[in-house]
Amino acid sequence: RIPDRPASHLHAELYNPADEDGIRIGKIDGQLAGGDIAGQVDLAFPGDGRSLYAMSFVLRNADVRELSADMQPDLSGELSASRALEGDWTDPRTRRGRGDVSVVGRRMYKIPLVLGLLQITNLSLPIQSPFSEGSARYSVNGQTVTFDSIELRSHDMLMSGSGQLDFGTKKVAMTFVTENPNL
Repeated sequence: RIPDRPASHLHAELYNPADEDGIRIGKIDGQLAGGDIAGQVDLAFPGDGRSLYAMSFVLRNADVRELSADMQPDLSGELSASRALEGDWTDPRTRRGRGDVSVVGRRMYKIPLVLGLLQITNLSLPIQSPFSEGSARYSVNGQTVTFDSIELRSHDMLMSGSGQLDFGTKKVAMTFVTENPNL
C-alpha cells in the first residue's frame, strides 16, 4: 500500500555508487489503485552541501474510487497524472516543478483533482449534478502553485479557471468562469 492505496508489482532499480553522495531509484514501475505508475527519484546528500532531490512520476488510468477513498457505490472513473519536482530538502523556496491531472468518469461529486483545492479555498460549486470530467495543468515555484488551467465538466455545466495558491502567504487568487446551456 502506498499512501494507503493498493499497489502491486512494484519494481525499481537502485543505483548507489560508492564514490557518490547520492542515490537513484530509477525505472520505477508497477500498479497503483488499478493504474500503471512509472517514475524516477534522484537524491543527493553530500556531507557538507545542500541535500537535493529530483523526482518524476506518471500515473495512468488509476481507479478514481480507490484514489479518493470515497466508497460511493456508483462512483467510477479513471485518473491520469504526471508530476516532476525538484529542490533542496531544507528549503521549500527552491521547489520547482510541473504537473497535470486528468480524470474521466461518472457520478464524481468528489474529484481528487480539486477536492484538496476546494477544501483549502472553501469554495462551493454551482452545480447539482456530479462531474464527468476534470483536468488541470500546474507549475510549482517555491511555495506557489500556479494553475495554468483547471476545467471541470458535468452534463449541464463547464467550469474553467486558473490562478495561484501561495502556501507561504496563505493567499489564494483564482478566477473561474461557468457555462451552463440550461440557464
